[in-house]
Amino acid sequence: MKNTRRLLCALLVAALLILSAVPAFAEPYVDTDPGKVMWSTTEKTSSYYTDSIYIGNLTKKSTVTDVKSSKPSIVSIDYVRKYKNTSETTYFDPSKKETSSSYYAYIGLKVKKLGKATISFKVDGKAYKKVITAISYENPVKSLQLTGINTKNLKSQFAKKNSVEATLAKNAKAGAIKVTAAKGWKVKRIYWEDYSNYNDREYYFGDGVATASMGIPAMKKNTSYYMYVQFQNAELGVYQTVYYRIQAASSNRR
Repeated sequence: MKNTRRLLCALLVAALLILSAVPAFAEPYVDTDPGKVMWSTTEKTSSYYTDSIYIGNLTKKSTVTDVKSSKPSIVSIDYVRKYKNTSETTYFDPSKKETSSSYYAYIGLKVKKLGKATISFKVDGKAYKKVITAISYENPVKSLQLTGINTKNLKSQFAKKNSVEATLAKNAKAGAIKVTAAKGWKVKRIYWEDYSNYNDREYYFGDGVATASMGIPAMKKNTSYYMYVQFQNAELGVYQTVYYRIQAASSNRR
């Protein structure tokens, strides 16, 4: 009897060891919470206004298929892209390195007018749905300054749309993006990028702040730059991002 118990215990331990050695793959993370986006009548002339659905925890063989909008006249499918992120760990011994890869995807959406649409799609054969509601645009900016260029408040430029293009008449000194959110809004993120070398800077403000700033380097008039500020309005349940693009005179990049 004792030998039988010992055998059973040994088999149980062996089974547990085998199970612990088998890697557990997480289910894909799919953002299916209902989403709201702001849209204004001026957006029909803009090539920038999109929303997106994030899909994470994918594998190399994962697929995103059968992507459809119930009302493409309101929200249409802009793109479906899968990305690979590779990271490398180097130890003090240069001969020792560890490389790992992760995969994720975005479904890009083009918002065309006010209304509601359901986006349906499959991830590795499993069906998902997400409802997108486009509501009227509201300016989230109380004050926005690019101090290296001048001290002008850019608020009025975002009164009816969330994307502005400009050019530099002369080289700009190092300065800062300074922003104050309008009533009911909070600043969540500030981002800046130099298109000539893809150098970028980004500040993330957690739960959001009323006023924020981020230093940026000097800018040249013959170079294109891209910057944005992301806001959140908890009462409306919506995020809004305003974009400011500085285009070099000889650049056609968008």
